[in-house]
Amino acid sequence: MALETDTRHLGTDRCRHGDVEYRLLHGAFVAMFTLSFGLSRAMPWRWAVRSSDRAPRRSVIDEARATANKIVPMVFMG
Repeated sequence: MALETDTRHLGTDRCRHGDVEYRLLHGAFVAMFTLSFGLSRAMPWRWAVRSSDRAPRRSVIDEARATANKIVPMVFMG
């Protein structure tokens, strides 16, 4: 009598573990960059630069999300 083991979900757990790590890192980086970009925009030296610059800017959260989208996939390469 052979003993059988159900191994269907072993590969799925590894895949989900990577997905969870990606989401956690992405959330942490978005929070960190939101704080960083928000503080840099609140500094007085940026006010003088902004008055002469008329190009529209993205929101702080959009910039933080775009930066995190560039950095987090690099962590999982190689």
